[in-house]
Amino acid sequence: MNRMLLLPVLAALLLLPAGCGDRSDENHPRYRKAAELREAGDYQGAVRELRRFLGARPDSAKGCLALGNLYSEQLHDPCAAVHYYQEYLRLEPGAADADTVRGYLEGARRDIAREALLQSPEMRQLSEENARLQALNTQLKKYMLGMQKKLDARQAPAAGSRTR
Repeated sequence: MNRMLLLPVLAALLLLPAGCGDRSDENHPRYRKAAELREAGDYQGAVRELRRFLGARPDSAKGCLALGNLYSEQLHDPCAAVHYYQEYLRLEPGAADADTVRGYLEGARRDIAREALLQSPEMRQLSEENARLQALNTQLKKYMLGMQKKLDARQAPAAGSRTR
């Protein structure tokens, strides 16, 4: 008889976590707080709350996507964005928006490559040379304009003497 009572109690205990409380990400206090902070423009605060949220729910694809978007759009940190987009795709490879997130991931990777390229000594040297050539070009245009005005001034009296 004790075994007969034990089985329903064990079954109830196993089902209890699944049936109690709201486990959706959007209703988690930390996730809600992060959304409020992001809306208020406190992006660092939103990151802090989302990281705490992921500490409580490490398998939350939605939390990873929210962090990836925050890093990409507001904080302009493509390295962090890549990490969280990859995590999202690891957790939800077949999600309806997986292709969109793959596009975000590729965009963040391009941003990293662009930043690396702009930081290279060769690119800095080319940029400086470009600025020098643009300044020289501006000087030459002014010189040519001045020379054209002088030429026009010399040709004006000659044209006037021919009409007499």
